[in-house]
Amino acid sequence: MKEELLHYVWRMQRFDCNHLFTTQGQKVNILRFGDYNRHAGPDFTDARIQLDDTLWAGNVEMHLKASDWISHGHQNDTAYQNVILHVVLEDDRPIQHPSGEHIPCLELKSRIPNKVAKTYQRLLRNEHWIPCQQLLHQAPDITRQLWLDRLSIERLERRCAWIKAILVHKKYDWEACLYQSLARSFGMKVNSCLLYTSPSPRDRG
Repeated sequence: MKEELLHYVWRMQRFDCNHLFTTQGQKVNILRFGDYNRHAGPDFTDARIQLDDTLWAGNVEMHLKASDWISHGHQNDTAYQNVILHVVLEDDRPIQHPSGEHIPCLELKSRIPNKVAKTYQRLLRNEHWIPCQQLLHQAPDITRQLWLDRLSIERLERRCAWIKAILVHKKYDWEACLYQSLARSFGMKVNSCLLYTSPSPRDRG
């Protein structure tokens, strides 16, 4: 199993969220799961977690084992000083901040449905270009259609944003925008990035 599974079940809330308690016995109420961080630092930022009667705002870090905090060197990294909850598959040792304060730990090994874990493992071993392609037929027709409609809308939104950015950069020179759009559509990505200078009226005449 990989940490990405923990990231997934946390983001999608695919674990048993009822009657949560830390391994130290604090009642856990998740008000905001946080923003998924794909860069360096804690896995989720800007979370809101209520522990007993106290509301905390900060970051959430995830590991397969609690001891990975030490093996990854987080105890020496100031980026992890604002971690308010340590989410692990297995809590094998208590973890503390450099100040000596205990970091609340939430263990998930008994809260992840077997079906989710098995599907995750199967997709990891899948060698198809799209790992879940054989599962597509299991989704209801209305779900597939709504998904395709949403993908189309998102693509149009990205294209409109790209064209608008060119227009702003070229000071609303529509000819320059047309040139770069055509070049990109023809597959010439290098040409689409070339700076276009509109000819002066004298050059045109």
